[in-house]
Amino acid sequence: RIRVDLAWIKHLSGEGLIRALTQTESSALDEIIDSFSVTEAEKIWSMDLVLNHDTMAVERYLQDRLSGSSLSDISLFVPLGLTATDIDNIAFALSLRDYLNEMFYPTVDDMLKQIVESAIANMDTLMLARTHGVPAMPTTAGKELATFGVTLKRQVEELRGLPLSAK
Repeated sequence: RIRVDLAWIKHLSGEGLIRALTQTESSALDEIIDSFSVTEAEKIWSMDLVLNHDTMAVERYLQDRLSGSSLSDISLFVPLGLTATDIDNIAFALSLRDYLNEMFYPTVDDMLKQIVESAIANMDTLMLARTHGVPAMPTTAGKELATFGVTLKRQVEELRGLPLSAK
């Protein structure tokens, strides 16, 4: 949400709807994002407990961060023209994108490498296949692992191809 609100401020400035930001001010907005920590999140959580409105708590947090700086004159423009749903819709899509790229895909890629290694190591390991929970034909653990790996890889590739849409 913080990223969305601050990107919106930059957009409003770039479109001439609020005053132009200096490079230093634009960098200061980036620093708010880059330095965000659990301590900062706890401040927002405390505000949310009082306000009972999580998006408004983020707005107040940002207004507090901007007050006392050269950006204090634009602090009240943080929510200008955006609803909580606008912010959440974009923020959730960005969060999902970041999670997929930074956590999920690298983990699945590592897992796929391990599946391939295990499939190769077990290509001659006999096992009894099952169909509908009933014992069936003999197979190898390597073949079953390879089949699982190919299926997983295909599904992950499909997921990678899906657009993450937002407003």
